[in-house]
Amino acid sequence: MKNIVHKIKLSVWILLALFVTTSCDSWLDVKPKTEEEAERMFSTEEGFKSALAGAYISLSQPELYGRELTFGMVGILGQEWGGGGTLDQSSSAYSFFLRYRYDETVSKAIVEKVWGEMYKTIANVNTLLEYTEKNGMC
Repeated sequence: MKNIVHKIKLSVWILLALFVTTSCDSWLDVKPKTEEEAERMFSTEEGFKSALAGAYISLSQPELYGRELTFGMVGILGQEWGGGGTLDQSSSAYSFFLRYRYDETVSKAIVEKVWGEMYKTIANVNTLLEYTEKNGMC
């Protein structure tokens, strides 16, 4: 019985060693899904137009130029707005910006949304520019 168990263990170790030391190049040649989608999207002129329109739509969201970077957070930081309405409420994010209290949780949340959305938009525009150069459209 000990002999059979020993042979099974030895067989398992040999198979494991063979499996670990064997390489397969095709496993490493997998394209990320986003890269495949980008190549398909930028294969036509309509894809480029769609990507550019997407960038403009993204910029018009409330987290960016739809509010915060025009009359929201930037307007408060630039002292364009005085007191009144929700600015006088002690718990609103804009009241914290008015008093230069940037370390409050609600103030940080707005700033993080602005930066996060802007970085996403910049990344999308960079991809658009990369494929514009790659496809010789500039």
